Amino acid sequence: MGGMAHYAKEGVSAERNQGKEAFPVYLQPEKAKGLFELPVTFGEKKASQVTQTAATIDYHIVATGAHSTGILYYGTSDANAFIASTAPQTSAPGESFQHNILSNGWKTWTPEQDVKAGLNQFKLANLTPNTIYYFRLYVVHDDGRSWDYTPGKS
Repeated sequence: MGGMAHYAKEGVSAERNQGKEAFPVYLQPEKAKGLFELPVTFGEKKASQVTQTAATIDYHIVATGAHSTGILYYGTSDANAFIASTAPQTSAPGESFQHNILSNGWKTWTPEQDVKAGLNQFKLANLTPNTIYYFRLYVVHDDGRSWDYTPGKS
């Protein structure tokens, strides 16, 4: 494991650790439980108010942190939630991380907006008639960031 100490999910008891070393702050029992939780809990999502060239996406968020904002990425194919991990880690001057994500998959997105636990709505415009669109929500807040694991489809 690259020289890193390995600790069980429940933490290592003092008995198993034999008092050799204190846990690092980030692996103290109260912190370690957060390693197994996502920063955002996504709920149901669906398209509503659909016309030939526009739609509203209703996105329910079960739980999220303070100062949450979201961007809904959408397009005619699912660019996956893992684009962020495959996007270049550095940007050329004037390029943003968001640009890197889009250039590797998603081509369209909504403006960033505040999101909260409960119903959140995202307006899509300039859609091509009779076309299936996929979408995923990306949420950032004070304690983390998350992509929804499953795409929506309309």
